[in-house]
Amino acid sequence: MNRSLPLSFCSSLVLALAAGGTAVAGDKGCVWRLEGPDGVVYLAGSIHLLRESDHPLPPVYERAYRDCDRVYFEVDIQAMKSPEGNATALRLGMLPKGEGLEQWLTPETMGSLRAYAEQRGLPMGQLQIFRPGMLVLTVTNLEAMRIGAKPEFGVEAIFERRAREDGKSVEALETLEFQLNLFNGMSRAEQDRMLRITLEDVEEAGKTLEAMIQAWRAGDGAKLAEELNRNFEPEDAPLIKRLLHDRNESWIPAIEKALREPGGKNTVFIVGAGHLVGEKSVISLLQAKGYQPVQWTPE
Repeated sequence: MNRSLPLSFCSSLVLALAAGGTAVAGDKGCVWRLEGPDGVVYLAGSIHLLRESDHPLPPVYERAYRDCDRVYFEVDIQAMKSPEGNATALRLGMLPKGEGLEQWLTPETMGSLRAYAEQRGLPMGQLQIFRPGMLVLTVTNLEAMRIGAKPEFGVEAIFERRAREDGKSVEALETLEFQLNLFNGMSRAEQDRMLRITLEDVEEAGKTLEAMIQAWRAGDGAKLAEELNRNFEPEDAPLIKRLLHDRNESWIPAIEKALREPGGKNTVFIVGAGHLVGEKSVISLLQAKGYQPVQWTPE
């Protein structure tokens, strides 16, 4: 049974560069188009870690990017890569001074972490200095990389790098500190559960990512939502609300502003695909407000 937390939760910790490959006929991708009184908004769903074989991206991403003057990401990637960003990640990701991981985790979860570290040949001593949320991100990324999915093949920095080279406006919806504090603001019991279910399902992580990528390429939002939410228990609802639904709602004003901004600038928002599919997604929230985003397939 796979209950691993969706990879869309860890978007701020991965970067991307373009890679070669062959496009697949029929790749629809997960991009929605929304017309406003003064401009057009594209909502482009990303997978944050991809394999070299997953490139090039579905053509709809290139078309949306070329049609826009401004690009929004979930986080400021340049700030994240800076020495200050690294220092912030370490400061917020490490346990408080004088505290040990045993004070944060149940014996069951601690045992699972030790077993995982031994199985993967990781130094347990180094893992124990980090908060559970940072360990979730670490384990998730490591397991994706085991099947060849790497940060350098993801979606965001392809367009972040190109946007800066092309002189497009680059903006962020959230700060790195905000994203990391999404985990730190959880109770210790919630952080323990988040890490435990991630460790329980590491052997299925590759299979899950493969299914997510295939659904994303095909533009199958229903299938992607199914994979992202497979087998979550009712008790996980507060985690999903904090990590996905609340953030989706907080992004709506920026999207509405982009639709109404004088000057007719077109804007593409590149965010984790999990934010655009399923219940309480950005798309469903916009629809509830009377907007009509359409999944876009360029002619």
